[in-house]
Amino acid sequence: MTISKPNLVRLLAAVFAAATSAWFVVLYTHFSKFRFEFEHQGANLIVITEEMAAYGAWLFALPVMALIVGLWLLLARPAAATTFEAILAVTWVLAFALALFCILGWQVQNVPTFSHMEWHY
Repeated sequence: MTISKPNLVRLLAAVFAAATSAWFVVLYTHFSKFRFEFEHQGANLIVITEEMAAYGAWLFALPVMALIVGLWLLLARPAAATTFEAILAVTWVLAFALALFCILGWQVQNVPTFSHMEWHY
């Protein structure tokens, strides 16, 4: 069995992008949470950022699963080109979407709200 080298390179690039995105989410969440707790002592995080802080490390499952499924498709099912392309596309889209969602979630956390006749930051 031979593996198509261009497809292997494309798979590894997508896996690297997904791993980099997961690493970014974990680091950005860690530092943003530290900064939030320093600037807003006693305040609560919103649900989105609480979940990112608690379960962000699980995002590393995306590149691992993409690599396993991609290699399996390249080795055992070389004729399944459409499935391979779908795995690559989903991996790339999720890599970018997760990083953008992380930034958006933490920036929404800092939007001031008005309640009890005062602004809360």
